[in-house]
Amino acid sequence: MDDSYPDAGAVIRTGKAEIRTPAQPGVHTPLKTLGRMFLWPDSRRFWLRETVSLRRLAAEMKPNLILACAPPYTDLLLAERVCRETGTKLAVDLWDPWKEDIYRMYPTRFHRWLTARAEARIFSRAAFVSVINPAMADSLRAKYPDLRVMSLPFGFDPDEIKSTPLPRAERFHLAYLGSFFGDHKRPEGLFPGLARLPDDLPVRFSFVGAKSDKVVASLRELSRRFPVQCLDYLPHREAVALASSAHALLVLVTRGPSYGLVSTGKVYEALAFGRAVIGVVPRDAWVSGFIAGHGGYMADPDEPDSVRSAFEEMVGDWQNGRLRLPDPGKVAGFRWENIVAGLAAELDGVVS
Repeated sequence: MDDSYPDAGAVIRTGKAEIRTPAQPGVHTPLKTLGRMFLWPDSRRFWLRETVSLRRLAAEMKPNLILACAPPYTDLLLAERVCRETGTKLAVDLWDPWKEDIYRMYPTRFHRWLTARAEARIFSRAAFVSVINPAMADSLRAKYPDLRVMSLPFGFDPDEIKSTPLPRAERFHLAYLGSFFGDHKRPEGLFPGLARLPDDLPVRFSFVGAKSDKVVASLRELSRRFPVQCLDYLPHREAVALASSAHALLVLVTRGPSYGLVSTGKVYEALAFGRAVIGVVPRDAWVSGFIAGHGGYMADPDEPDSVRSAFEEMVGDWQNGRLRLPDPGKVAGFRWENIVAGLAAELDGVVS
C-alpha cells in the first residue's frame, strides 16, 4: 500500500503480527497443523492486539460503519469487538465461506464449534454482508434468514487489463496462471486429459505459479509432445503480458470441501483479457454455470476424456475462425468502478 491517502484517512499497520510457514497455501504440514491448534481463527490472530488502537480511532472519527473484509477471519473478530464497544454498525465483505472450513484450517471439533459460534454471533450483529457469488449468498440466507446479503463479484482494473486482438500464431496458446496446491486446485484429472490430446494438435502451454514436484514431472512429460513453458510466479506486469499473448486462459476448480460455493477472482480477469476461457470445474459448482454463461468451454476436473474433448473443441474452433470469446458488453459490468459503485450504494442504504 502506498501513502496516497486523503487527509481524513488513517492507517493502522499491524506490523509482522503473523506466523508463517514455508509451505505453500493449501498444503497441509505438521507445522501448520500444530499452529492451527493454538492460532484460531487463523495465523493473523495477533492482529487482535490492535483492538485498542482501532477503538481509539473509531471514537475519534465516529464512523457510520466499519467494514471488515475476510479472510483473514481475524478481521471479523477485531471489527466485532470495536463495533460492540463503540456502538458502530458492522458490515462484512466475505470472500470465502467461513463455517464451511473449505481450506481445512480447523483441526478439531472444538475449533469448528468455535468457528460456527463466532460466525453466528458476528452475522447476527452485522447490518450487511457482501459475498462473491450467488451460491454463497444463498447459503448464508439459508443459515441466517434475517441477514441482509448482497452478491458482489470480484472484478478487474481496466487500466491494467485490456482486451486486445487475438495473437496470430501457428499454435494455439493456452495459459494457466495459478497454483496446483490445495483441495480445490488438484491436477489429477487435468494432466491425464492433456496426455490424451492427439500429437498433431497445434497447441502450446504456459503454466505460471507454484507447483509441486509431481506437477513439474507431469509438465515435463507433457513437454515431450507439445511446447510447454513452466514458470514460477511472475511480476504482475509480466503475468499480464503473458496472459495477453494467449488465445485461451484456463480456470481450474476441483472437488474440495464445499466446492459448489467456490469461485476465483481469476475468472473475471480471464474474461477481461477478451480471451477464450476453458473451465475445468465441477458441473454442479456455481462457477461452472458462470463460465458457461460467458461462452466458456467446459470440462469436468475428474474426467480426463472430458478435458481432452473440451480442448479439442476449443482448438478446432480456433482453427475454423469461430473461437468463442466473452461478450465485451457483459464483461464491462465487472470493472472495478462498477463493483465499487454497487457496494457504495448498498452501504449508503445501510447507514441511512
